[in-house]
Amino acid sequence: RIFTDVYNGGHRMAEVFLDRSTGRLLHCNVLGDRFLISHILKSAHTLAVIHATPHKMNHLLHLCLNLPPSRKIPEYPRPSNHSLHSLSIFPGTKWCGAGNVAMNVYDLGKARDSDMCCRDHDHSKDIIPAFRQKYGIKNHRFYTMTNCAEDRKLFNCFLNVGSFTSVSLGVTFFDILKTRCFEYGYPTKCARYKYSGGNSRKKSCQVFTIDASKRRKWRVFRPPNFLKAFMQAKKGKNITANLWLSDDMKV
Repeated sequence: RIFTDVYNGGHRMAEVFLDRSTGRLLHCNVLGDRFLISHILKSAHTLAVIHATPHKMNHLLHLCLNLPPSRKIPEYPRPSNHSLHSLSIFPGTKWCGAGNVAMNVYDLGKARDSDMCCRDHDHSKDIIPAFRQKYGIKNHRFYTMTNCAEDRKLFNCFLNVGSFTSVSLGVTFFDILKTRCFEYGYPTKCARYKYSGGNSRKKSCQVFTIDASKRRKWRVFRPPNFLKAFMQAKKGKNITANLWLSDDMKV
């Protein structure tokens, strides 16, 4: 069942899952982005959508956001094709996911430190909204693209918090959703290959570097693997050398 207050001037939606025998609330996927919600509602069956008042929505979100963690958070999240689940507000937070469900800027979830990372990122000024264009870059995704400087802050904030929630968020945002950012700069290139496969001579890049021989321009970049960076940081290794790779790089 889907509850939303967008028809009453709101910006929130909750997909709820109930125990069929007891009616007990088991799980919620919560969204706080009006654009994404409107897209989902276009494909949702009309009878499955319940128009909720802001008061009803506040009560439902309180129940969803206070479910016992054992019902909500698996071990580190794994790749999934269920985009709604991946983009939904993360358990224990009000700012981490598509949009937010906070009452004001001071309203944070139980995972306070992780939520502060997301709140600060949500207030980034240099963005490209979904399906919009800026600096000659078209955002083809259902969520906002942000300047790489802000995405790096979020990446490092999750690493520095180092909690189960922050690591799960980092894996979800950077490894599963494979978020992209934009920046004015040089492209990247492979500096050293590893060859394997006998006669087939398959190659994979082992070391990347900045290609200063090319001109600087606005480009799309992808982050390094978050979980790998987290494990490196735990071992005391320097992770600042992990490059964010340009999407136009030829390997």
